[in-house]
Amino acid sequence: MFGSAILDTAIGLIFVFLLISLVVSAANELLTAFFNWRAKNLFVGIRELLQDSSATGLVTFFYEHPLIRSLSANNQKPSYIPSRSFALAVLDIVSPATSSNRTLEELNAGIDKLPNSLQVTFRVLVEEARHDVERFKTQLGDLV
Repeated sequence: MFGSAILDTAIGLIFVFLLISLVVSAANELLTAFFNWRAKNLFVGIRELLQDSSATGLVTFFYEHPLIRSLSANNQKPSYIPSRSFALAVLDIVSPATSSNRTLEELNAGIDKLPNSLQVTFRVLVEEARHDVERFKTQLGDLV
């Protein structure tokens, strides 16, 4: 085609490798969707992040939260959760807003009710956010 056997061979190899990679990627996506691997891995990750190994406390409340429940159909667990939805759901579970703006005192009172190891994590995030609730939401969203 181009008059050079080496160039024709290189173009052919590139085409074959591209085609194989597309087929393998499509097969991977098909298997992942069929076996629901992403949702299972996300569940394990959130369970570890919220330090609820039995998945009966915070994890249950998290997956029952309307922001999270709306992300999947047929009562299945979602395979993807946007960081903002994650942060808002966790914040609402830890410290439900009693007014239009959640105060730092309400947040600290909610953190005090968490297990000790999770309290430490949240206190570090509050300190990192310089005691600003909006920055805390951003920090919490960055965990995922």
